Amino acid sequence: MRYILTILALVMAIAVDADAQSIRLGDRIPDTQFGKELDVAYKEHVCLAFINTESAPCLSAVESIVNIIGAHSRSIELVFVCNQAPGCEKDIAHLTEGIKHTMAYDSEARIFKAYGIEYVPYMVIYSTKRSRIEWFGSMRQLSEKTIEQIINK
Repeated sequence: MRYILTILALVMAIAVDADAQSIRLGDRIPDTQFGKELDVAYKEHVCLAFINTESAPCLSAVESIVNIIGAHSRSIELVFVCNQAPGCEKDIAHLTEGIKHTMAYDSEARIFKAYGIEYVPYMVIYSTKRSRIEWFGSMRQLSEKTIEQIINK
């Protein structure tokens, strides 16, 4: 009986986890007509970094991402999507010095919902030419090698 309950619990956990994320690699990007902040189609790729500037893990991840994306800023546009009111950019200003980026304010969580983002820090990279998702995951999982693979695809 314990064996059957364990298997049922595992199956249910997998099913719940599978529905937690609504985007997949290769999917078309959701309609992001949420304002001029996301109209950044002039570079090959857009990196949407979903953050909350009052979160210590987010601040640490921002610093890491700025270092990785900074070397590839000619190919990738970095957009921080903040689920707070305008003004939160001052909390990351010292971390983003020297790298061009855009700040998108999503206090109503419309962009978060469109991409199915439930926790931060989280990142989605998409191709502007194909309008397809190239990579998504925790900002801590992104590496220099991954960025190079995305750019050289």
